[in-house]
Order: sequence, then C-alpha cells, then structure tokens
Amino acid sequence: MVQFWLMVIILTLIIIGVSLLFKGKVAIMFLVPCIFLLIGVVILIVSFNIGRWTGMSLSIISISVFIASAISLIVLGVIGYIRSK
Repeated sequence: MVQFWLMVIILTLIIIGVSLLFKGKVAIMFLVPCIFLLIGVVILIVSFNIGRWTGMSLSIISISVFIASAISLIVLGVIGYIRSK
C-alpha cells in the first residue's frame, strides 16, 4: 500500500511539473492533467481486457494515474486562483 501512495505522489509531482512548464498558457496548463486522466481511464479499460495478474497491476497503475491527475488538477486550480488575486 505504501508503494501505491508513493507512486501517486511521484506521478502528481511529475504532472504538476509538466503543467507548470506551460504556465504562460493557462489552457495547456490545465489540459495536461486532463490528458493524464484520460490515459488512466484508457489503461483501466485495457486492464479489464487483459485480465489475470497483469490486468490487476495495470488497473492499480491506472487508478494511481487517475488519482494523481485529479490531485494535480486541484493543486493547479488553487495555484491559478492564488495567482489571479
């Protein structure tokens, strides 16, 4: 379980880092976590088709990508709100 949350934290930092590269373009900055969110959903659907242990590990990875992208969207929203003030 610790490895799962460590993966979520690392992915969150990566997504926020990539998003902040585009801090001049706000639309792209918020688009990056949405793309990762869609990637997580696609991997989850693919993991059901694969099945067995490999499918279970893919589903864990996709859920961690999904959670990380949701957290990074919230963090980027807060950063954007703070910058606008």
